[in-house]
Amino acid sequence: LYENGHRHIGFMGGKVDSYSTMRRFDGYLAALDQLHMPYDPNLVVYGEYTIADARKETIELLSRNTKLTAIACCNDLMAIGAFEIFEEKGMQVPEDISVVGFDDIYMARHLKPRLTTIKQPAYEMGRKSADTLIDVIEGGGEGLDRNIVFKTELKIRESVKKLINFDRS
Repeated sequence: LYENGHRHIGFMGGKVDSYSTMRRFDGYLAALDQLHMPYDPNLVVYGEYTIADARKETIELLSRNTKLTAIACCNDLMAIGAFEIFEEKGMQVPEDISVVGFDDIYMARHLKPRLTTIKQPAYEMGRKSADTLIDVIEGGGEGLDRNIVFKTELKIRESVKKLINFDRS
């Protein structure tokens, strides 16, 4: 979003005490810090990881900040809820506001416009979780690696508008 010129980027998280939300919010804060952008609590909302709750949080976010040009959602269902509210308010994605999701669920490729999102390796995560659970059941889980990191991938699609040219040099 930053590389496309966005400077007023909202964050829509799930439950504030959810591990996923906390880690993704940490990433949001780290990106702001790295890019020397100020943190604005008016750009942050929390709810449930559902379309219905995302609709409410999108309305809240829009009521707080008229400069909002983009929103990073903690999952794709939340992005779908945001899309719905933007459409109801006569706003077009990405012409009026850019949206990024997280998960790369099947529907992300079928929204109009198609959702830019972070793809997680869901199958591999599930398999590793099952293997870890079996190891715990069979052997008590002694010596298991508690921090397992999976590679994610940014799937660039059509839900982000380029506001300016950005030169990394």
